[in-house]
Amino acid sequence: MDRARAALQAFARRAAACIVLLVAAFAGPGAVADDGASWLTVLQPYAEMRTGPGRGYPVFHVVERGDSFRLLRQRTDWLQVEARDGKQGWMHRETVEATGGPDGEYVRLGYVGADAWRSRRIELGFATGDFDGDPLFSFRAGYRLGPNFIGEAQLLHAAGSFSSTTVYQANLQVQPFLDGRIVPFFGIGGGRIRNEPKSTLVGADKVSDWSANVGIGVRAWFTQRFLLRGDLRRHVLTRDINNNDEFTEISAGFSVFF
Repeated sequence: MDRARAALQAFARRAAACIVLLVAAFAGPGAVADDGASWLTVLQPYAEMRTGPGRGYPVFHVVERGDSFRLLRQRTDWLQVEARDGKQGWMHRETVEATGGPDGEYVRLGYVGADAWRSRRIELGFATGDFDGDPLFSFRAGYRLGPNFIGEAQLLHAAGSFSSTTVYQANLQVQPFLDGRIVPFFGIGGGRIRNEPKSTLVGADKVSDWSANVGIGVRAWFTQRFLLRGDLRRHVLTRDINNNDEFTEISAGFSVFF
């Protein structure tokens, strides 16, 4: 049992290290893609500029009606702007959307990462949950094969009181809906399951065989390049024509996409 616990802790440490690297790579503020070169005109009596991206930061400058500014960078609902006189500060998206664009129409901003979400190709993620009563950790790497299809590889490890299970599998997922912030999917796949009983179980055999799985799940775009994900999957391992082992996987985690 100590050996299984040590293996699980090592697995968790590797998972945490990967998460830190992913967050460091993708958590920075997003640049405004197409609006950076466009000057926006203030239509209200004034537009407040703050020293930082939040209402807790003080207002240090206002852009008056008829004057203009341009967008530099977006961080959640706050945008860094530059006025004509060169002063730079932050405005809330509601303030920016009350201004007029070059065509005279009110500005409408997309959410940070919306274009990347619609055109995403690669997804890397981590999940934790339950594998037939045992705690699990898993890594996933997926590639979008087309508008509705994703190919994915998964490594799953579950360490319980009586056995330790490792699953290597490849899955094909189908997404019937594409552009919403919440995207359900279903999938099928197969791989290899290895189940090693604890040494305290006398007469128990190690199992290593091919398996198939079917499942459903949902992806929810969280912010920028991060998404939340939940899975419910059923694994079937066939030892022989009269002997099947079935395992239920329930997991939740998050991923980054690009």
